[in-house]
Amino acid sequence: MILETERLALRELDQSDFAALRAILQDEQVMYAYEHAFTSREVQAWLDRQQARYRKDGFGLWAMVEKSTGEMIGQCGLTLQDWGERQVPEIGYHLRRDRWRQGFAIEAAAACREYGFHTSMIEASMMVNDRMPEYTVERAGKILNRYRKALNGSKVLVLGAAYKQDIDDYRESPAVRVMAEFRKTGALIDYYDPYVPKFRDSGKWYERIPALTPEAVKNYDLVTIATAHTKVDYAMVASCGVPVFDCKNVCKNISNRENIEVL
Repeated sequence: MILETERLALRELDQSDFAALRAILQDEQVMYAYEHAFTSREVQAWLDRQQARYRKDGFGLWAMVEKSTGEMIGQCGLTLQDWGERQVPEIGYHLRRDRWRQGFAIEAAAACREYGFHTSMIEASMMVNDRMPEYTVERAGKILNRYRKALNGSKVLVLGAAYKQDIDDYRESPAVRVMAEFRKTGALIDYYDPYVPKFRDSGKWYERIPALTPEAVKNYDLVTIATAHTKVDYAMVASCGVPVFDCKNVCKNISNRENIEVL
């Protein structure tokens, strides 16, 4: 067992969990953020990936076992996700639908967070993550300086507001924090995210630009890519000639990289 809470025990997944895991990952409502329910082959690959993470990182998504029944009702844990050229920890979970709205996910996530802060490698990664928005804006300022522009008064388009790829959840999103840091410098910020038409931060609502077109992109002094969505045409963005600060390395396959800089 890895962790224990009042109602849950978290342990590593093993092959005997396949049927319970399949019941969760093949539920379309549970898997809404992935846009499809998994096939049996994808469930097995998911299970294999978690076991590989246990060996490589020492953590991953763990089985959530309800202590009162002994049933596996979900999975929750820590994984490392790409942020530019770095990896930062993320708490993730999937919960069986009949256990929704009973506080299980919050209970498990809180325990994983405490575990993360008491694990030295994860603690170090979290320190990097906490300062990442500030560092991102510092780097953006240096890019603009090379074009003889200052952040104060520059028009910056941020691509992405969601927490991660291809979802509409912006809670705890690094992209939102990046935009807040940009505003502190006096930069004029707009954003585009195909999944997030508007978001609220510090009591204020922000709306995305109507469309991501070449004409729109060319109105900005800098484009910063903060979330990697598959529905965004990054090649078109890069072709507009505006400096692009790629914090997610989504432009890696673009051949003409004169105006692209990675985090």
